[in-house]
Amino acid sequence: MHAERFLAAANACHPLPADVAWEAGVLLTGDGLGVPYHTSTKIASPGIQTVAIFGVGPIGLGNVLMQAHLGRCVIAVDVSATRLAIAKNLGASDIVNAKEVDSVAQVRDLTAGAGADACIEAAGRPETALACFAAGRTAGTVVFNGEQGALPISPSGQFIRRDITAVGAWLYHFSEFGPMLDLYRNGLRVLDLISHRYPIADAEAAFEKFASGQSAKVLLDYQ
Repeated sequence: MHAERFLAAANACHPLPADVAWEAGVLLTGDGLGVPYHTSTKIASPGIQTVAIFGVGPIGLGNVLMQAHLGRCVIAVDVSATRLAIAKNLGASDIVNAKEVDSVAQVRDLTAGAGADACIEAAGRPETALACFAAGRTAGTVVFNGEQGALPISPSGQFIRRDITAVGAWLYHFSEFGPMLDLYRNGLRVLDLISHRYPIADAEAAFEKFASGQSAKVLLDYQ
């Protein structure tokens, strides 16, 4: 989509309601909130009260915002102090810097030894994927958001004997746009996912900021 214009079928386009800002629309219909919303449908059980999110880049931060809005206790795990601070502002109950502590042990400490009800992998790294299995409670759920290759997973050790459910969530369903709009209209702080704004003339600086890992969503303004 790094083009000034592109062609899309009309039945693949959402009309943007008049009460929804362009900035909110691009987050609602993209990975910023689309993936976190679709992820939330995978872990909708009312028994899920504690969610650990491993990796709080832009999609991970969207998960923090979504799960906190749903009233859950959110534990954000990352190696970036900047992004952990953003996660705290978006509603994380606790933050864990994996550079400083054993993230799995810390999540278990924060959940009285039981482990999180659900763990979301949003970093796309083998070590965080395996940490999700280790940090989740027995009969808990692991959701994969981060793209990555093959992992050394044991069906017995990580699934069967711990009664774990693991699912993937990618993009969102077209029919989910309406419910996402309802959340936005009812107070979901979508625009707080934007940490930096640049005019299109400063696109190079914007991409450098995003690539540095010291931002949430970076907005390019064409106006």
